[in-house]
Amino acid sequence: MDFNYKRPGDEIPFSVASLDTSFLSFPRVRFIKQETPLEHLGRLKSGANLWIKRDDLSPIGLGGNKVRKLEFILAEAIIMGATDIVSAGAEQSNHLRITAACCAKLGLRCHLFFASVTGEATSGNQDLAKLFGAQIHIIKGTLDDAVIAAEKFVADLSEKDHKTSVSPYFIPPGGSIALGCLAYALCYSEITHQLNKFALKSNFVYLAASTMGTLSGLICGASLMLSRKESLGISLSSLLKIRAVNVDSQQSDPQSRILSLCKETLSLLNKSDNLNTEIFELASDKEVVGSYGVPTKVSDFALRYAAETYGLLLDRTYTAKAFAQILVDDVNMKFKASDNIIFLHTGGIGANFSVLDNCSIRSIANDH
Repeated sequence: MDFNYKRPGDEIPFSVASLDTSFLSFPRVRFIKQETPLEHLGRLKSGANLWIKRDDLSPIGLGGNKVRKLEFILAEAIIMGATDIVSAGAEQSNHLRITAACCAKLGLRCHLFFASVTGEATSGNQDLAKLFGAQIHIIKGTLDDAVIAAEKFVADLSEKDHKTSVSPYFIPPGGSIALGCLAYALCYSEITHQLNKFALKSNFVYLAASTMGTLSGLICGASLMLSRKESLGISLSSLLKIRAVNVDSQQSDPQSRILSLCKETLSLLNKSDNLNTEIFELASDKEVVGSYGVPTKVSDFALRYAAETYGLLLDRTYTAKAFAQILVDDVNMKFKASDNIIFLHTGGIGANFSVLDNCSIRSIANDH
């Protein structure tokens, strides 16, 4: 992927090297061969331009933000000689679906632990993960219970390692570790690149946040650019501002989680002192997000609106809530006509397959 370009009207290039050449030292499996599209959708009621960053179109496993993270994470796993990938996630985890697809492509055995309230398989992502050849484990309980079960499984495989050729590698939920966050530090550069090609100013990016890895990566990308603001000729006011919608509003201390991930990620690049948290805001409007994994009236309206207005598919757990926040902020007059609002579509439509099975989408569509 080539980020090299020049901003309209000046001679200062932005590039991967503008962030930090240390990125180039990290091994990476290139699932994504080129930039995902940045498309103009239209104007909001405020007059602000609405754009979409199509990470849902990344070319494996129905796409989504986890593909970028797994490029770095699975590269490390392969270098370490891993034969089996183990991970855990929530009942409708997009991360687990995409992990299964990426492992299939790389010829790695995959073992996935889904948390479940009922202890039964109920998610479309679970069915898709099976289709990709993963071994599925349904754990009755919370995400923490699924992680404990996955870690025990890894320990058991490791004990057998001296007798067999099995070598397990564990990926925490969401791939939200420093190595995965690197991917979205680079994605921040990619979006900035695309915006500058359109000569756009006053830009804001909205995304859904849960395990906070994607958000933390974007913050790191912004921090690295700000650390070189003098040489790059940029300011805080001219950078892409980040507004994340915390779809897991019951988290006890998401800010600490974000801070920790950012510090760990920048530490990989020997840039620990460059963290700047002024560039982002974390929203958790209960009317929009409700409880984790449970749709709200506002998010279901946003799902319908995106489909009927743009032919755009969202999922009820993550992206519909982020898109809903854009609509709510627009109604509340938070935007100016000169603003450009970028919706980072992080994927997740695989979860809709189970929703279609129980006709919930049909009832949503008819409820207006």
